[in-house]
Amino acid sequence: MDLILDTTRENLVIILNDSKNKELYTSGGQSSKHLVHLIPEIDKLLTQHNISLEQINTFCLSLGPGSFTGVRIGVSTVKSFLAVLKKTKIVGFNVFDVMAKKVFKQKLKNDVLLLIKSTSTRFYATMLSNDNKKQFEGLLTVEEIINLIKQRKIDLFSLNSTFLIGDTKTQEVILDEKDYVDFVDEQKKNKNYLEEDNIRPIYMALSQAEIELAKREEK
Repeated sequence: MDLILDTTRENLVIILNDSKNKELYTSGGQSSKHLVHLIPEIDKLLTQHNISLEQINTFCLSLGPGSFTGVRIGVSTVKSFLAVLKKTKIVGFNVFDVMAKKVFKQKLKNDVLLLIKSTSTRFYATMLSNDNKKQFEGLLTVEEIINLIKQRKIDLFSLNSTFLIGDTKTQEVILDEKDYVDFVDEQKKNKNYLEEDNIRPIYMALSQAEIELAKREEK
């Protein structure tokens, strides 16, 4: 039994994947206030399907990119569960990797830029070659993206929305439950598990106070 969590998006993602019995259970989802909703939603989902926390074999967690608060909520919750359930495995994933797996189901001739909006003028981005090899990941301004478009042929994809960047409109990528489950199943098949000490959150942008807190938490 896997518990898949993504607290890095506006809508909370909670998925129970019973791979043995080929069953999939999802929470109704809550927007915003993940700190308030996450634990009650997990408890409700487990109770509805008569599943105990002790039956979870693998915690599968989005590490970002996301806001400082959003990422920390998921990481802190999983670490709390791990303190109780000593033998549970961890799969940590970058949302961009899940996006890429979906995007590259289609044949692409151009390089790919995956985008998640950070601020009104900045995006957290991953640049991939057309054979799905990562070339860059980090923050880009609108102007920097426009310059990239001028320099090379790029297909733009954005998570859960579309944007006009210069004269180029991004293509929307919507991740559903199956996208998360398929990606996690692949990671488990390849035994790509994380040790708790190797959990590395991916923050889109931090204030100075958040930078200092993140440093203290890593020690």
